[in-house]
Amino acid sequence: MFRSFLLSLMLLPLSLSSPAAQESGKPATGVKSNTVSDAVDWPAFMSRNDSVWKALPGSWVAAPFLGNGMLGMMVYKENERSLRFDLGRGDVQEKRPLDLDVLFSRARLPIGHFSLATKGRITECDLRLDLWKAELRGEVMTDAGSLKIRAYVHAELPLMVIEVLPQGGEEEGAFEMKPAQAISPRWLKKGLPKAGNASYPNNPAGRQSVVDGVTVWEQPLLPDGVVTTAWKRQKDDQTTRFLVSIRHAYPAGNTTKDAVDGVNKAAAQPVAHLDRVHQDWWSSYYRNAFVSLPDSYWESFYWMQMYKLASAGRAGGMLIDTMGPWIQPTAWCGTWWNLNIQLTYWPAYVGNRMVIADSLRLGMRRNRQNFIDSVPEQYRKDSAAVFRCTGQEGLAPTGYPGNGKKEKDCEVGDLIWACHNLWLQYRVTMDEAILREDVYPILRRAVNYYLHFIEKGPDGKWHIPVTHSPEYADSYDATYDLSLLKWGCQTLLEAADILHIQDPLKDSWKDVADNLTPYPQDDKGYRIGRDVQLTSSHRHFSHLLMVYPLQTVDSRDPAEAELIRRSLKHWHSFKGGLQGYSFTGGSLISSMLGDGEGAYRYLQGLKPYVTPSTMYSEGGQPVIETPLSAAQSIHEMLLQSGRGVIRIFPAMPKAWPDAVFRDLRAEGGFRIAAERKNGKTEWISITSEAGQPCRIVHGLGTGVQCKGAAVRDLGNGLVEVNLPKGGSAILHGAGTPVPAGRIAPVQPSGPANPLGLKK
Repeated sequence: MFRSFLLSLMLLPLSLSSPAAQESGKPATGVKSNTVSDAVDWPAFMSRNDSVWKALPGSWVAAPFLGNGMLGMMVYKENERSLRFDLGRGDVQEKRPLDLDVLFSRARLPIGHFSLATKGRITECDLRLDLWKAELRGEVMTDAGSLKIRAYVHAELPLMVIEVLPQGGEEEGAFEMKPAQAISPRWLKKGLPKAGNASYPNNPAGRQSVVDGVTVWEQPLLPDGVVTTAWKRQKDDQTTRFLVSIRHAYPAGNTTKDAVDGVNKAAAQPVAHLDRVHQDWWSSYYRNAFVSLPDSYWESFYWMQMYKLASAGRAGGMLIDTMGPWIQPTAWCGTWWNLNIQLTYWPAYVGNRMVIADSLRLGMRRNRQNFIDSVPEQYRKDSAAVFRCTGQEGLAPTGYPGNGKKEKDCEVGDLIWACHNLWLQYRVTMDEAILREDVYPILRRAVNYYLHFIEKGPDGKWHIPVTHSPEYADSYDATYDLSLLKWGCQTLLEAADILHIQDPLKDSWKDVADNLTPYPQDDKGYRIGRDVQLTSSHRHFSHLLMVYPLQTVDSRDPAEAELIRRSLKHWHSFKGGLQGYSFTGGSLISSMLGDGEGAYRYLQGLKPYVTPSTMYSEGGQPVIETPLSAAQSIHEMLLQSGRGVIRIFPAMPKAWPDAVFRDLRAEGGFRIAAERKNGKTEWISITSEAGQPCRIVHGLGTGVQCKGAAVRDLGNGLVEVNLPKGGSAILHGAGTPVPAGRIAPVQPSGPANPLGLKK
């Protein structure tokens, strides 16, 4: 075991440089390419990917959703004569003593909903979630007439806008706030501990009042918090407009004043101005990157996930937890760190959605001291960890390897996995401030926690005492922990060199990286751990992280690829426990193998698990990460980077002969555009934001030509492009004219607007 001398090492400063990357909530694009031009009619293109409802859903499962990274709204039928507008705010949670289970002491809390009464009985609807404008609009028909409605959650203000216009014999009915009981959704699902008892007393009753012409519902929260919902009715010709704001504070502050002032300021602005600011944010966000696929379902699905990401998270805002801002009854009413949060943010990196990625990065920065405080006190000098589920602040007691308690106290690798997400953000941007101020200080502590417990065996290898492999079993040398520890040590060595840090632990990291026991395997493939074989259905790919996303094994090495294939086949051979993310995981691993047909087959396997609105649940428990991880599955079919190589269209199925993308990000700080026609790559554009070495497997055939940079052929379809920082180049096949690099949508198969609820 590493001796206690580790405790005496001086900690590195938490911040090692000047301020890190910009913390703005506004989208940014970076260096512009001079080799491609955007010929996309964005409003028309996005329109074909809108979700359309011809039948009004009766629950959240298929409901249209709106959000701005903090506030969330869902719209569906409450009963035959009432529309329901569910309300959510992502940071509204309990803050009880942590001696109570974290899913009660730090549970997300429901707020309530608005009911809009109709005169007639609701019969049908024609609603469209307009992605380009990020608004829901259309008509709800009743047997008395109809209601035209429009709703959005403002992109830059803590404001919801709902407009209603009665038609025919329909009338505007009562618009009524129906507050929810401020109680852990886990209690509503599980019933334990008993609400109202000494360990979990009820929050105080809420109260309604009118302040400065604005109706207010104040909900006190124990021990000293409050959430305030404020709303105001405006009349504009025949249209009624409701302006809503939700504010939250611990300890209780001026939430009521802030909410009332926010509503009144919004009411004083022309609605056209509110609309324009909102829509400008979204149009700027979407334009950061472009993807078009030949399959109308998956193209619409992809853009729905880009919309969902920006509806759920923003720089400086909430962590995107299991539900985002759309809280519903669930036993999983917190932030899960053993898969959920990592998968949720994956598409932000390749997808060039850094304004979303920053919500995790900055959230982890805010929570750094809480990660430290989560480990036993004797290790806080040099270690940190995160419990498998927490509240927004990431604080809950964490166990340690070998303590003999199942699951909750033995699952300690989750913080390293979250650090891998931060590493991905660094790698696709090459922003050293992210490496210095975010990745290095947190990863150093997370790795160091393991160093207190690992043991050198008689075989000369380092071994990990019993830990819990997420969602399966306890094991010595759990593959989950081995893969994360190995990646962590390798990454710290690389980071220290980049940052020119002479860290006293470098020799220890190298020793562990070089001498960690190999990943356990048998004739079926990778095992759960040294003493645990995979013998039953397992939804989690915790034992395969070294393949994806960590890539600590080379999936293109023939012997390793065969082992990965066996592991993947064995994992999916057991039925019954597989869930949606088992299929996105299978797709991602297949893509690492260059198996486009397998990647597509697994991706198709996700379809039965997602709702018409692309939301997702398991056992009736809503969770957000799985559909978002499918967007990453699509990314890895279009573009891969890692282990020093960029691969263009590396795992495309025959069903997708055409595709085009612009400004997807690759490791090394590259933005890539490429077009594929009739099953062949036509051209590739590369823009370097950091001047890093650029090696590309291009798929253009032999004799590649390059405009804008010198290129060296390394054989086997691999070339090296010499690009300076800020430089752009375009690759094309020998004997073909220099392409225009014109970005335009491909013609999709299947009907437009496949998502939403049809009759």
